[in-house]
Amino acid sequence: MHGGGYVTGGLETDDATCRVLALEIPVVVASVEYRLAPEHKFPVGFEDTFDVVRWAASSEGQRKLNTDLSKGFILGGTSAGANFTAGISHLACDEGLSPRITGVVFLAGSFCHPDMRPKKYLDCILSVDEINDAPGLTRKSIDYFAGTIHSGNALHSILIMQQNYMVLPQQTSDCPLFYSIPMLV
Repeated sequence: MHGGGYVTGGLETDDATCRVLALEIPVVVASVEYRLAPEHKFPVGFEDTFDVVRWAASSEGQRKLNTDLSKGFILGGTSAGANFTAGISHLACDEGLSPRITGVVFLAGSFCHPDMRPKKYLDCILSVDEINDAPGLTRKSIDYFAGTIHSGNALHSILIMQQNYMVLPQQTSDCPLFYSIPMLV
């Protein structure tokens, strides 16, 4: 699932990454387009992506994609897409999605708004404070992105959705294959 702060991006955003993955490893790669904020408040984009995952897991989806997800079903996302990936992995467990998601890959995921960081972890989670004036993604842009998606629906906060993290699929934010993709280095 592509990044873009929930407000930008589309199929073209991670197209090069998806193509390299499809060429380098014997898997089916599907890129997901979802509706963007601020026109579509959260959780609309999240639900769009989860609907695609449900469809891919269905018999019809597997037939049309010419794949067998019982051999492995891995989700991945960059930035906002990593957040969606994490949330979907939680809800898929709750729903009993079959076949089960067997792995998730998070690239540049952000799973907690900076203002919601627990005080006891403030000394450990410094990256947001360190990029305050950085080119590109700044604290101001993070606040803008968060403001465009806010719906007041706490159910979709991945930090409070699940109490039993042991049932979740294997997770990684580091994959050697990604180092060979120029866009990700």
